[in-house]
Amino acid sequence: MSKILFSDLLASAKQQQAKLYLDHNTIIQEAEHHFLDRNDLDYEQPVAPVAPVPTIRLSPPTPAVPSADLITNAISHAQREYPDITLDPSQHAALTMLLQQKYACLIGPAGTGKTTTMKFFLAALSSLPQFLHNLPIVRTMSFMGRATQQIKNHLPPEYRSLCKTIHLHLEYKPEDQEYTDPEDGLTKTRRIFKPIRTYLNQLDATDIIIIDEAGTVPVDLFNNLIEATPSSCRIILLGDIQQIPPAFGHAVLPYAMLKWPTRELTEIHRQALDNPIIANAHNVLNGQPPIMSAPKFFMVTLPDAELQASHAVLRVVKRMQEQGAFDPTQDIVITPQNVSELGQIRLNEMLVTNFNPPNNPDPALCTNPRIFIDCIREQRQFAVGDKVMLTANDTKRGLTNGMLGTIVHISLNGLYRPHNIGRAIIATKANVRIDASDTSEILSSIDQNHNDHQALTDTEQEKAQARASDPTIDHDVDTQLQASHITTIVFNDFPDREYSFNSVGHYSKLQHGYAITCHKAQGGQYRTGVIVCHACNNRMLSREWLYTAITRAEDKVVILFNDYNHKGLSTAVSRQRLSGNSIEEKAQKFLEIYNKAGKGEEVSLLPVLHEPRHLEINHVPSVENS
Repeated sequence: MSKILFSDLLASAKQQQAKLYLDHNTIIQEAEHHFLDRNDLDYEQPVAPVAPVPTIRLSPPTPAVPSADLITNAISHAQREYPDITLDPSQHAALTMLLQQKYACLIGPAGTGKTTTMKFFLAALSSLPQFLHNLPIVRTMSFMGRATQQIKNHLPPEYRSLCKTIHLHLEYKPEDQEYTDPEDGLTKTRRIFKPIRTYLNQLDATDIIIIDEAGTVPVDLFNNLIEATPSSCRIILLGDIQQIPPAFGHAVLPYAMLKWPTRELTEIHRQALDNPIIANAHNVLNGQPPIMSAPKFFMVTLPDAELQASHAVLRVVKRMQEQGAFDPTQDIVITPQNVSELGQIRLNEMLVTNFNPPNNPDPALCTNPRIFIDCIREQRQFAVGDKVMLTANDTKRGLTNGMLGTIVHISLNGLYRPHNIGRAIIATKANVRIDASDTSEILSSIDQNHNDHQALTDTEQEKAQARASDPTIDHDVDTQLQASHITTIVFNDFPDREYSFNSVGHYSKLQHGYAITCHKAQGGQYRTGVIVCHACNNRMLSREWLYTAITRAEDKVVILFNDYNHKGLSTAVSRQRLSGNSIEEKAQKFLEIYNKAGKGEEVSLLPVLHEPRHLEINHVPSVENS
């Protein structure tokens, strides 16, 4: 048998993504399997140079099973850190599992203490031998920006700096790529976002990764994270599978639950049940209707007719606003769908005129007129003072899906060039809606709009040129994709910074933020939630939907519902999409719901999940990149 260089084997393994996750023992086992005799392996360095690969620092063998005394001491140490909290049996079992396992899942509905369990886990770590002198490096993350803000509020201060979205941890950056358009055969440029952190440039020293709201993390994003994660790192997934599955399709959580050790928290704590919001959320999960309990939980009936119901929603919100019970900067309206009279689009159109009407009836004196903005593919209406929501991540500027903000300025875009004559709504300085059948009026309006932009003063032209190099503006490669106006927004998470939205791509990520769907609300928390539960949206209603909507509110819930012909609220309470008595049954059911959402299409991408591993807690091997 010819000799095989061990370094060649390692280099070859490193060049294949699937083998990046093999630890030292797995590599040796693979060598033994193929070559039978370990003595045949040659550990000499190869003569020919090879591509640089991560250097593995191997440690001597350690006991496979952690010491029970070390775990007991660690939990006792955490208890001393939080003397006023007593863990229930399911929390205690979960904490023990988290200390023992390299990869694990912790699930549980609202009020069962996932956050408390994780606080104990972080406190227990500091008493372990490997962390006596230095705190563990813990990266806490989530798919959605608003979720990371909630997590950060509950973390000890020393762990908050590394709490951010997965995209920010992986340092996604824009990259321009040329491609051939199959329709016209022309070479064009498009901008895509790619992670800087990959298997060739892994995350800096990291002991533990904690992913919250793991039921919303897409499989492809999780795989990118795994590639960039050192092999020594522990990974913990947190989630609540009682919530509605994400709209995009497959997430990593149910797959991980079927492979990794998983604990479910089951006991609802007394202090949680004392909160009518949590109590009613569990009523819904148990198939029972929510019960009104002032001053935290209210229920108001709606007319059966859609149009009348939408006006009733507006009246309720206006009355709450007058009483100081609804503030659009802190509170939200949650509805099942985008469309219909009670969908988020129509409700936002109504609510924006209520919360941000023109501040002067005289157009010459009004400082917040509603502006029609030509976004090439569509037209949008915005005004200074509007509450808006970002509906997709903008990783280049550090903005994340779900961020809420306020428009502070709208101005003409000096890079915009009018086109697409046949549009029904034209961006004009006069903000006039044009009838598409009147061609002469359209042409006249386009000419006027073009003249408005050509008539920019020298100072405005200079400002336009300055905006072209502004790092807060993510310019489209093709200037033809510039919108007619630049909208400047201050987001709640960054009150001292202004962000400009100037391109078609920017406006496609922006919508009014007074009413949102439950999917967009996932991961967020609001002071008051007004929940629309009407039969016209019957197709979307379920226990999981209503439970998710209720648990978005911290202080107050108002459910607006109808029950005509046993629909609306009755449907939401009686229709259970997720069932199962065991963790395995629930995970399988979750995947079935995914497949239905995907219309039965075959899953082309599966998550990369390491094999479960029982940890020795007195030693942690590490990987260093050289």
